[in-house]
Amino acid sequence: MRTSLAQLAEDRSALVGSRWRAGRLLSYFPDPRLDGHELVPEMVDIRGEQFLMGTPPAFTAQMVEDVLKVELPHEVLWVRDYWRQTLESETPQHTCAVGDMQISRYPITNAQYKIFLDDNPSKAVPLAVSERAKPYSWDQALRLYPKGRANQAVVLVTWDDCVEYCRWLSNRTGRNFRLPTEAEWEHAVRGTDGRSYPWSNEWDPKRTNTAEDGAKETVAIGCYPDGVSPFGVADCAGHVWEWTSTAWGDFWQTPRYTFPYDSNDGREDMSVRQWRLVRGGSWDDLAPFARCASRGPNLQDFCSHYIGFRIAEDIPRPMDIDADLGTDGQTSLLEEAKSARRCSLVRNQAARRAASSMASRAASS
Repeated sequence: MRTSLAQLAEDRSALVGSRWRAGRLLSYFPDPRLDGHELVPEMVDIRGEQFLMGTPPAFTAQMVEDVLKVELPHEVLWVRDYWRQTLESETPQHTCAVGDMQISRYPITNAQYKIFLDDNPSKAVPLAVSERAKPYSWDQALRLYPKGRANQAVVLVTWDDCVEYCRWLSNRTGRNFRLPTEAEWEHAVRGTDGRSYPWSNEWDPKRTNTAEDGAKETVAIGCYPDGVSPFGVADCAGHVWEWTSTAWGDFWQTPRYTFPYDSNDGREDMSVRQWRLVRGGSWDDLAPFARCASRGPNLQDFCSHYIGFRIAEDIPRPMDIDADLGTDGQTSLLEEAKSARRCSLVRNQAARRAASSMASRAASS
């Protein structure tokens, strides 16, 4: 039954409502898509390369013009300025280089986050900060996520919570997990060609969970198989905004760090308390905010029922060995160096897999 429900949840030919219901039912069983990934989420290899980051100024100008036409109550007119500021911050579109990495295929789920909380009994559980957020609030006494949401993205987590989760998972597994930078995140969901959405330049509400035609709430992971990125990263447009490591600056009104993206200008300094960037839009947002380049600043201690996260990890790439060390093979010294590095990489990768396996067994025992 579990397998049949999982297949239905990701069946492209099934109606989206049927996929939602299958995903919801799966939350009452161990979701087979998370088998073996209860502790360490399924990771997707992302090869380092150059890609187009940001949005062309002409396109941004048109979106800003549209935003200024939106009628809002007087008490929230500031939202217009927030939208305008974040849209304008996407320019200029530029070429950005990122390194090899892995990123979790799905956002971190409630079930995965619970293992972290079980290991840290003094850590507060995610709690509602508004009336609308109550359906996502955990039971404080049982320290348990809401019924029917085990395989949905955890929300109501701050940037600080996410950094703490990454540190805990790294210590428990002997690996080096972290939040992705916003450049890494955008590359993983966009690929290299500057497309607007993970699937193409054309908006399609049937490929993602947003305000246009979505569930009006979070749904189980993987229910939109046609919305994956060129690398196979799922649920990255709409669904939930996702924290990145990258800073915006000291005030939301004016970004300190502008494009072109530069990882060495202070925006990736984790020790300074600043506004941090979320990416990807949510189930409560419209299409323009589900674009690959969409970004927004929030305080590090802010949480919401539409913000979650996924994790990243640096990786060595055996396929890059020849490129790094040469391919002519004319000297035995070169061949020995290449062989030694291959062995080292294989040992490191085997050690990581073994550590992950042992940690998973320990978690289930």
